[in-house]
Amino acid sequence: GDRVTVYWGRQAHNTGATHFKKAFEAAFQAEFGSERFKKCFQSWLRDWVKALRDQGIDNVLDMYVFDEDASQLARDFIRLIKEVAPETRVFLTITTTANLDAVRDVAPYLDVAVPHFQTWARNPEFWRILKENQVEIVPYFNVNPCSSPLEPHTVYRKMGWNSYRVGGVGFGTWIYFQPSFFGWTPPDMSMVYVKKSPLLEDGDWPGAPERIAPGDLVITGKRWEGFRDGTEEYFYCRMLEKAAAAAGGETARQGRQLLDEAVAAITGSDDPAVADQWKRRLLVMLAELQNK
Repeated sequence: GDRVTVYWGRQAHNTGATHFKKAFEAAFQAEFGSERFKKCFQSWLRDWVKALRDQGIDNVLDMYVFDEDASQLARDFIRLIKEVAPETRVFLTITTTANLDAVRDVAPYLDVAVPHFQTWARNPEFWRILKENQVEIVPYFNVNPCSSPLEPHTVYRKMGWNSYRVGGVGFGTWIYFQPSFFGWTPPDMSMVYVKKSPLLEDGDWPGAPERIAPGDLVITGKRWEGFRDGTEEYFYCRMLEKAAAAAGGETARQGRQLLDEAVAAITGSDDPAVADQWKRRLLVMLAELQNK
């Protein structure tokens, strides 16, 4: 069935818990943490979930409570949600505002974690904590044309492989294309630079056009192609994982070994030819298993 994620409201990231604490205390006429607050909050939350399900939203319903807020208050709110309505699934983005102690504290109460991949990529303890608590992992990749290389393979295609490497059940991106970030891409597709941007000391970049054509304000076809390839390859990994496990025995071991070697080789290299080579090997084994 479809997954529905409900974002609790519009507020600046990192401050969502403070915003809601004030709003709920005013509505309930009770201090956060009091028995009256808890009872009112329980009634409000359960009524809301029932109203959503009465409208047909009754498959997988995730509550996106706060945006990038792992403060003590945010964690207390999440604990309260699980205490008064344990059937409610909680979804949390985890970025630079969190540390490992905060992650350890909140992980037992999370159903879905959406970590900022670049922040946590080289922190194996972070991924271990989430897996140990059986949290679904959906990493997201910050693709910022003002500061990041947007090369189709190393950024877009490898998202799928990096997500699989950390145990992700999927992946996504956050792309900054607000009007103030209009960019220009050189012909080699290597970087996006911003015309007259405060991020550049001289306010300009040699060769950037004075005006940006509307077609240049969107992600190019090359990048979407890389994203498509990475998405397909992520599912090939999952398909081979499932098929090899079903076969059992030596086949299961060989499948797992091939997947581990492929993921290590592809995530450790920026050469598209390396990814193509390992992809072919995965598909050969997958085809053999499916034809048995």
